[in-house]
Amino acid sequence: MTGGRKKFEGNLLKLVKEHKADGLICGHIHRPEMSKIENYDYFNCGDRVESCTALGENEKNERTLIQWKR
Repeated sequence: MTGGRKKFEGNLLKLVKEHKADGLICGHIHRPEMSKIENYDYFNCGDRVESCTALGENEKNERTLIQWKR
């Protein structure tokens, strides 16, 4: 993990804890990802131009990362 990535995740954790949230959804940092940071859900939709990705959610509240194939 790079220093910038570690700092970014630290800032995310701080916000999630301050707001007593279950997780975090963000986007457009050019790296699509669905993971856990500590015990919190982290979702990043990536971007529509470079990675051609988006987040989806079905009727069961299950999230998926969708990637458009060129």
